[in-house]
Amino acid sequence: MRSLINRYLRSLWVLFLGLIMLLFLPAFASSAEEETYVFERMWPTLLQPWYFSGASGVETDPDGNIYVVDRYFNRIQKFNYDGVFIKKWGSHGPGDGQFQYPRGIAIDGNGHVYITDTYNHRVQKFTSDGEFITKWGSSGSGNGQFEDPSGIIIDSDGNIYVADTGNNRVQKFDSDGVYVTQWGTRGSGEGQFINPEGVEIDANRYVYVVDTGNNRVQKFDSNGGYVTQWGTGGSGEGQFDEPSGIDVDTNGNIYVVDSNNNRIQIFDPNGTYIAEISSRIYLSDSRSVLHVPEDIAIQEPDKAYISVYSGILQMDIDGTYYKTWEARSMEEDEVQVPHGIAIDDNGNINVVDRFASSIKIFEPDGDFITKWGESGSGDGELSNSAGIAINSAGEIYVTDSYGKHVVQKFTSDGIYILKWGGEGSGNGQFNEPRGIAIDASGDVYVCDTYNHRIQKFDSNGVFITQWGSEGSGNGQFDEPYGIAVDASGNVYVGDTYNPRTQKFDSNGTFITKWGTLGSEDGDFISPKGIAIDET
Repeated sequence: MRSLINRYLRSLWVLFLGLIMLLFLPAFASSAEEETYVFERMWPTLLQPWYFSGASGVETDPDGNIYVVDRYFNRIQKFNYDGVFIKKWGSHGPGDGQFQYPRGIAIDGNGHVYITDTYNHRVQKFTSDGEFITKWGSSGSGNGQFEDPSGIIIDSDGNIYVADTGNNRVQKFDSDGVYVTQWGTRGSGEGQFINPEGVEIDANRYVYVVDTGNNRVQKFDSNGGYVTQWGTGGSGEGQFDEPSGIDVDTNGNIYVVDSNNNRIQIFDPNGTYIAEISSRIYLSDSRSVLHVPEDIAIQEPDKAYISVYSGILQMDIDGTYYKTWEARSMEEDEVQVPHGIAIDDNGNINVVDRFASSIKIFEPDGDFITKWGESGSGDGELSNSAGIAINSAGEIYVTDSYGKHVVQKFTSDGIYILKWGGEGSGNGQFNEPRGIAIDASGDVYVCDTYNHRIQKFDSNGVFITQWGSEGSGNGQFDEPYGIAVDASGNVYVGDTYNPRTQKFDSNGTFITKWGTLGSEDGDFISPKGIAIDET
């Protein structure tokens, strides 16, 4: 379940980058000469100097500074007690000081920062200012190797404990990263794990491991000797639904992040339930602030910092909400989670704001014009909308993905006309429709993403044809997302996880493809959005 969520959230981030690039690339002057593109500005501009995408690990240092693992930006951000930005470091890659979807963070008594660099299968060590010191680990199951490590903690002697998630074990190292011991195998017995994520140690050297796949917490001595356990699957007191992070306060109370139950549960050292910080905390606009939390850091004497996807929640440890550090706001002229984008005949830019369940319209220079759309599951309402396309008459088509699985058609003013689709795999049904495009004759092409195919309809949603299946061969797809049609009717598809672009004629006959996984010129990593210029 969590791997699917992570893949989905990673997809949001990659798409966001693609959309921002599309907004600001000038039109090609000609296909024969090389162009130079200069970034002008980003809009809308938010007041905060920091942005998050997939905030995962969070930790505090003795000086009261807060460090956030910003997973999909592949960086670490450092703030003071009030959320004032201090420093950031990291970028995407396998080099020293680079990351591939980092997860966990720990800080030792000297202020050194340790990061589990999850998809590089290693641990990296830095100074408090982000200067690289050392690293250890590689992909594998041997001593000192990792498979998607996540949680990390350090004891008072500098020993380092790592939740080696994919290998279903905990590994212990000395302060230099030299292997000491390990414990755990895959299973549901005492001392066994299924995808453990969080790890913590108390003042008495007991190690607590969040056994995510078994929906429980296990307690060990510092060498891996089993002590006790608590928790089962469910939503009652002391039950869990994919727990992740964990922390211990100076009184020995244990705070467990019960992710899919949208709460933090508090226990004594023996696992006796005490209280919870729950999703019943709401902002004034009725948004729950505790939505799929991932990690927690206790800052003595009375503060807690909780990571959620879009940022950090600052609370008192009794659950009193203080404030949120995030790159979102509810202002109507700001785009929160941009997905599809389309330009109308007036040159105005229509953006699907997935988070706000609305279509927001801007002038070419980024000045806000208006918005339309309401959240809901009824006709004309928007729910997790993804793609948008505009035909020559100015009519607007929007894909609503999970929950509804439909295409909706509106007038240029956002007045509902009709819809088609529904969840399924038959002709005209969808499983997560995403990208959408319209050709010169008004026919509509839809990326039926989780059915791994393209479907074609007339302007009123009458099914015409389809093509594609799951796979990596010509004309097959692995979660197609972006789609565009040129003036000749050729169809271009961003084949996200193969990863490549494929070209077809208007009936779905394969023409060509290009792209492989990599970071060199012409390579792709999860291609999503796609657009075609007039040349």
